[in-house]
Amino acid sequence: MGSPMDEIDWETVRDEFAFDGSWRDIYVFGTTSADWQRILDAIQSAGYRFTYFRALQPTELPTNATNAFPLPDQCDRHLSVWFADVLANCHFFTVEEIEFDIDPREVKGQHELNALFGFMRCLAQATEKEVVLTPENAPEIVIFRVSPGKTAIEYQPPRPPSFENFFQILARFFAQFAIYLLGSSFELGKTGLKPGT
Repeated sequence: MGSPMDEIDWETVRDEFAFDGSWRDIYVFGTTSADWQRILDAIQSAGYRFTYFRALQPTELPTNATNAFPLPDQCDRHLSVWFADVLANCHFFTVEEIEFDIDPREVKGQHELNALFGFMRCLAQATEKEVVLTPENAPEIVIFRVSPGKTAIEYQPPRPPSFENFFQILARFFAQFAIYLLGSSFELGKTGLKPGT
């Protein structure tokens, strides 16, 4: 287990945001449509700046969270949320898991770090579930954990993945890449273009 701390100094954790070509992921596990509704409502009531996209075009965020998800075999919806100039993107992959990704290069100092923790606390409070920050596509490697009802942040420096976890990470990457390709094919089909043109 990591060490819960009310305040985490930027200099202590800055290496967790060193850019290695990958993003960092924010997860809430074991979610339902009701949790998604609470998340979307909390983001709006907290005053976060956000934009909801459908087919790459900004549009109004649906009132009902279930309508924010793409149709089967499509991947044309996402939600962008900003806090302290850090952009977090949600792609509505599955109802059972809430995921936002961030570019670690945008977490540049204490101000951005505190804003990140504030956003994670917002998600935890809304869902009454734990929220974690992990390396990209590695939900089992927790860097930071926020628990509902607690102000302390649990810091756990990531460990190298085991041989078994390597294949889990690889399978997850290819699954998400396949979803991305389906979404790209859908957009090309709508415009009448063919890949490579």
